[in-house]
Amino acid sequence: MTFELRIELKGIMKPVVWRQIKVPIDINFHQLHLYIQAAFGWRDSHLYQFSENGFESLISICSPFDEEGALKANDVSIERIMFGMHDNYLFRPDDGKKLIYLYDYGDSWEHEISFIGFHRDSNVASLEKGMGACPPEDVGGIHGFEDLKRSLKTGKPSKIHGESWIPWLERCGYKNYDPSVFDLEKAKKQFKKIK
Repeated sequence: MTFELRIELKGIMKPVVWRQIKVPIDINFHQLHLYIQAAFGWRDSHLYQFSENGFESLISICSPFDEEGALKANDVSIERIMFGMHDNYLFRPDDGKKLIYLYDYGDSWEHEISFIGFHRDSNVASLEKGMGACPPEDVGGIHGFEDLKRSLKTGKPSKIHGESWIPWLERCGYKNYDPSVFDLEKAKKQFKKIK
């Protein structure tokens, strides 16, 4: 059996950046983190947490490498929480409970996870669809990403550091980066590597 989830990067517009995935119900939150990383194209180089309200939450499920996190992601199954989201969605579809996946405490990328449904016919994880390129790692959060998109679109230097973003993108491994392009087939290949 799999859960189907829609995950949207909050605060990003034109284009909205989102992915729709299916994951087995018997995985833990660290495995869910790895699937999200692969689906979006993140490089898994920062800490993360799952919670109801991001940094404002009293309880969060944290990276196994987060020394301050009480609940470690590799010790907590997604099953009960996702079925709770499912039940909430059935009775309140317009106000369904969401889960926040916060990646990179510096850039503070908040991903809103919505429950779509569950499927009894398979136990195989899959990346179904998506839109928009994942922001480059360490770009400076939403503010930096919006500056990068504006600079690439207009050809004008960054308002943040006064130079073109292109040399920085190339040094960081994002040659020919286009914020509007999501390569679903490439992402599916990365997604299939997760165990």
